[in-house]
Amino acid sequence: MFYVDESNNLLANDATTRSQLIVVKQHSYINNSIFFISVVDEIIRIHKLSMDHHHASLTLLHDVSVGDRFRMRTPIMAARCCDEVYVIGGIHGCGFRFDPKTWISFNLVTKSTDVIEVMDDAPPFSFSGSRYTKVLTNDLWVHATGSIARGMTGSAFSGEIWIVDLKSKPLKWKKSDFRVPEMDGEQLIIELSDSGYIYVLDNNEGVLSAKIQ
Repeated sequence: MFYVDESNNLLANDATTRSQLIVVKQHSYINNSIFFISVVDEIIRIHKLSMDHHHASLTLLHDVSVGDRFRMRTPIMAARCCDEVYVIGGIHGCGFRFDPKTWISFNLVTKSTDVIEVMDDAPPFSFSGSRYTKVLTNDLWVHATGSIARGMTGSAFSGEIWIVDLKSKPLKWKKSDFRVPEMDGEQLIIELSDSGYIYVLDNNEGVLSAKIQ
């Protein structure tokens, strides 16, 4: 049996309305529920999909207008740690620019929303940001590889790996000592393990593994 709360039924103003759906990353020890972020008509909503052996239900937990407070940011990735959902996005302008220093946080208990400015260094990735992300069981949010803008339309592969400890406040980006070597970014396959290892598969270079923390 599958139950959908009617509040999850979203209506767009017209056929040109931009919408998206993002799966919230969470570590593998969290069972029986998946969170989603939806964006329709500049409203960000958090949905929870709950499951057991016989039933599933989808409920709306929270919504907030993007508005001036979030400076028209478009969410592109999200992660959960305990009762907090963190969202990173980007800005539309001349193309789309990933902004890893401005986060939106949602508290699932208090229903409060905050903007977090992450200080110091951050990933240099452009466009839609990190290509591979995972929340490890110790609540480290790992971001591996991306593209860096070159000129007006070009790009270059970046093998950098960045990590945020979601339990440590204030939130800070930390660059891993390991860097994925130059490879065919379009054919690259990456797997991140909870033990802190990265496994990289490339058509030309084969398979390599390394500790990232």
